[in-house]
Parts: sequence; C-alpha cells; structure tokens
Amino acid sequence: MALRPGRCISLRRRAWREGNIVTTNNNKRDNRAFTLVELLVVMGIISLLVGATVFVLKPGDYIKRSRDTRRVSDLKVIQTATEQYYGNVNAYPPTSGSGSPPVTTGGAWTYSSVTYLTNTPVDPESPTKNYYYAKDVTCAGAALTGSYILCANLENATGTCQLTSPTAYNYCVINPF
Repeated sequence: MALRPGRCISLRRRAWREGNIVTTNNNKRDNRAFTLVELLVVMGIISLLVGATVFVLKPGDYIKRSRDTRRVSDLKVIQTATEQYYGNVNAYPPTSGSGSPPVTTGGAWTYSSVTYLTNTPVDPESPTKNYYYAKDVTCAGAALTGSYILCANLENATGTCQLTSPTAYNYCVINPF
C-alpha cells in the first residue's frame, strides 16, 4: 500500500487529537551519548570515593608496618645465625672485631671458614639505619652477662627493650629466645 503525500501529516493530527504526542527527529545527531554535565558529576563522585578510601585506609601505615615486620624478621635471621655460631664456637660472637656479625655494614658473616650469613640483612628503609648487636650488656636495668642483644628501631610502636646506648632502639631480641 503506497502512502499518499499528505497521509503522514493527517496521522500526526489524529494522534495529537487523541492525546499522544508524536515527534520526529529531523536531527541527524545521535542522542545516545552522555552530556558533559553527566560525565563531570560521575567523575566528581568517583574522586570523592577514592579520596575517602585513601583517608580511611591510610596506606602509609601499612607501609610502616611492613617495614617493621621485615625488621623483626631480619633480627630473627641474625639471631639464628648467632645461635649457629654458638653451636660451633661454644661462645657468642664478640661485639666488634673478628667474628662479630656485620649488622652495621651488611655483607657476609664468615668466621673460621664457616659462613653463617651470606648476606646480612640491613634496614629496609635506609641502609644508613643500622641494626645493633652487643654481647654482655645492660638493658632496662638488667645485666645480660653471657648473652647478647639484637636491636632495631620500629616505626609504629615501642618494643620490648629501651636500649639507649649507643643510640636509642625500641625493639630488641635478647638471648635466650
């Protein structure tokens, strides 16, 4: 059935009279895209959510805790090597000189052709921050004769021993463990 030229207009008039609005889109533009305002509103909401998440989670605290965990683990590694030294020599290593663990410099710890650590751990934050090893010291008023102490500075908490000589350390591992 072929449409007559005036037929389309009469259908519109009839639809208008019946309460239906008939529109035609003579525009060639596609109306399925987002407007600039809608995009800006969505970007604003997303940025608020990201900002709130960063504020609540505090990623800096997690980084500090991970470095502290690494420090505690490093001290346990040095402590295990120190106990191996004791098993071989029947004495704990001296604080300095031949046989002492290189806790301030890193590197290998070898004594009498026995390697106790191939790579002594260093502080994860900075190689200039050192761990501390001492034999026969006094910690918190208690004399530790015939024993040793390994210390590190934790970032998040005060630890087990407040050693102030030669520098302040707030976490210490004392033998026997």
